[in-house]
Formats: sequence, C-alpha cells, structure tokens
Amino acid sequence: MNANQAIETLRLQRPITHDAVRKSFRNLAKEYHPDKHFTDVARENASAMFVRIKAAADILLEIPESEINNPRPQVRRPVNRVKRERTYTPPAKPLILNHPLVKEFENIMQLLRLAKKSQVNAFMRKLLVEGKYAPGVFIGNLYERLFERKYAGEEKLGSGAYAVLLSLRLLWGAIFMIVSFFTMAIVGLLGLIFLFPPIALFSIVYWGYHQMLQPLVKRLNKTIDPGVRKSWLKARRVYLWYRTLPLLPMAAGAYLFVRLCSRGTYYANSIAYLLCVLFGLLALSIFYEWLHYFKVKFARN
Repeated sequence: MNANQAIETLRLQRPITHDAVRKSFRNLAKEYHPDKHFTDVARENASAMFVRIKAAADILLEIPESEINNPRPQVRRPVNRVKRERTYTPPAKPLILNHPLVKEFENIMQLLRLAKKSQVNAFMRKLLVEGKYAPGVFIGNLYERLFERKYAGEEKLGSGAYAVLLSLRLLWGAIFMIVSFFTMAIVGLLGLIFLFPPIALFSIVYWGYHQMLQPLVKRLNKTIDPGVRKSWLKARRVYLWYRTLPLLPMAAGAYLFVRLCSRGTYYANSIAYLLCVLFGLLALSIFYEWLHYFKVKFARN
C-alpha cells in the first residue's frame, strides 16, 4: 500500500495533517470494529477493513506532512532490455539402460528412420511389439497351419478312424516340435560360436574407447553454461572430434585384422568381417550425432 492508497482508505483529502489521520482512523475504527457486527460474513469483512485502515494510518503517520501534501513525482527508470541467447536443453538420457552401447543402437535406429521412416517403424513394430519375426512365433504359426487346421471330410469319419487320425496328428506334431526346437538350438549355438568372438573383441575395444572419452566429457560439462546455446555447441563439437578421430586407427586395425585372417579358415574370415560390421555400425552412430549437431547449429533462432 502506498501513500495515495492510504489516503483513499482513510477517506481524507489534501492538505492532510497527522491529527486528521488519527481522527479519521478513530472514526473508521468505530465503524468497522468487529464487535459492532453480528453475522459471520459482516464480522469477517469488518475485520479485514479494520486491518486495512490500521495499516493505512501507520503508513501516513510515518511520512512527514510535507511529503504527504506535496508528493515527489515518480521518475520512471529506463529499462535496459538484454537480448538473451536462445536456450538449448541437451537431450535426456535413455530411459531403458544407462549404457553407452544402448545409445549407439538408438543413434543407428534414428539414422534408419531418417532414411526410411515408415518401413523401419513398421519392421520394428512387428519385431518388438507383435513378435512376427520371432522364431517361436513362426514355428507356432506353422504348427497351427499343419496340425491344427481342419481338413474337408473329417466330420464324415467314424470314431475309430478319427481317433487314428488324431493320434497320427499328435505324433507328427510332437516330432515337428522336437525337430524345430533342436534346429533352433543348433542355429543358436552356431550363431553364438560365430558372433561371440567378434562381439567380445569389439566390447573390449569399445570399453577402452569409452573410458578414454570419460575425462574429456567431465571437463567439457564444466564449460557448458546452462541455457547458452553457443557453449553447448562448442563443447559438443570438441567432443565429436575426439569421438571421431579414434575411428581412423580402429579402421586401420580392422583392415590389418582382415588381411591377417584372409590367409586362415572360413571361420576366421567370418569373425574378421563381422568385426568390421560392428565398427561400421559405430561409425554410423557417430555420423548421426554429427547430423544432430549441425541440425542444432543451423536451426533458426
């Protein structure tokens, strides 16, 4: 409450003296005293008004009479508008697993969505949600088509013939399931034999690669000013350069490994080429991060 509002509350007019303030306060206090009102609503409103006139009287009694009657004009200070840079919030961490390899996989999927958005989304939906391409679902659907469908003429068979048919169907169905799961186990074992060595070697190299970048990431995070886009872009550019440069010795090592394994068996060649595929996927993940960096850099403010 300022002086003008206090004068209006106490129903005064200039020129004003402190005695006039005290006299007006006493008169209004008698009018709005809560004991003179009987209903709850009226007593509550009178209490609020009593507090207001008491505050108004205190304000005017603290100000000299000369300032009350001749108030100083309020000078409006110029407002200096500071143009702030567009804020940028870095993307959040993945919610499924806080592991760097999960982030690499997400980058590859984002890159595939940029290339063929509808086809990739449909394939991943069928693979992860519907499970259409899962081996168990495929075998189950094939079993239903072969051994659980009803053929024409089954209703006309007698009880003995139908029992023999049902026994044969169950027997061949059991043989089919045993052979199918045995085949799945063999294929899984062969896949493990072929995939485990390159995946293990890639994991070891990637672990060293990731540990090498951790001190740099901690140092760059300290240089980022929250909300300032340029500081984030500068730190991100340095991080991506240090993330990209090790790909050159990795590529040279993969080439030498392929040349070394080319003189060996087919199994050694397979391991070498699978390892190259894994490093190629890592390169695609880094390429997507560069695309995201340039997208943010050249975005309109």
